[in-house]
Amino acid sequence: MPDRGRTLLRGGYVLTMDPELGDFVGDVLLAGDRIEAVGPELETGDGAAVVDATGRIVLPGFVDSHVHAWEGAIRGIAPNADFVEYMAYTHGGAAKYMTPDDVATGQRVTVAQALNCGVTTIVDNSHNSRTPEHSDAAVDALRATGIRAVHAVGSPIAGSAGTHLPGDLLRLRDEYFGSSDQLLTLRMFDMAPSPESWRFAAEHGFDVVAEMGTWIPDLDGLLATGLMGEGHTYNHCSGLSDEQWRRIAASGAAVNMVPRSDSQFGLGGFVPILQANR
Repeated sequence: MPDRGRTLLRGGYVLTMDPELGDFVGDVLLAGDRIEAVGPELETGDGAAVVDATGRIVLPGFVDSHVHAWEGAIRGIAPNADFVEYMAYTHGGAAKYMTPDDVATGQRVTVAQALNCGVTTIVDNSHNSRTPEHSDAAVDALRATGIRAVHAVGSPIAGSAGTHLPGDLLRLRDEYFGSSDQLLTLRMFDMAPSPESWRFAAEHGFDVVAEMGTWIPDLDGLLATGLMGEGHTYNHCSGLSDEQWRRIAASGAAVNMVPRSDSQFGLGGFVPILQANR
């Protein structure tokens, strides 16, 4: 009988995304939820279930580097909203009334849609972490889906909730993220970056996901604090000057282009900044 814990994808066109392995026609051997081996004409011995992948492309799952998974619970309520309407419907409206169970539902809906589209990794910018219970529900829901995710925890934009942050990040790390060898990792989400929030992250060893653009007060001063680093990831980056781009590049921080919301909301125009500056 085949061992359902081991699966061989046989004879596909393998895109490894690894410069040393390259791309080739061959096999991928899976052991449970891990890739055991990649190569042409792999020998598995007895027991592996074999899937004929001839004529098909075998590649890693896609990555969506910018989602707010809790919003899955209210997806579709305003597909043509501009930025002001979006903020009113979500943060100024539904977000304030969502229970931990509502947040968990949003997480599951978002992950289901992602997996259905071949996205196996998401960066979950969780800016409706209203209470510790909301955060617990969000993390538990992600764990149950089996997706790989960065769960970036941030305070709500509207309402009086969220006062437990950023301190509650310490509890979350202790309770859920004690191992570096797991599908979920924890970051701090920073909707309104400031030297104080970045200093907290640096002092406690948290990587940061931050919204970034010309709307940030004293952006030049923030970028000059010396608190940027390779553990930072910035979304949008709308309207930045050449000098600001140079500072980010020199820090080693990553940048996420967000063409869906930028073009919909007019945050960065209709041409991604990387294309505009080629």
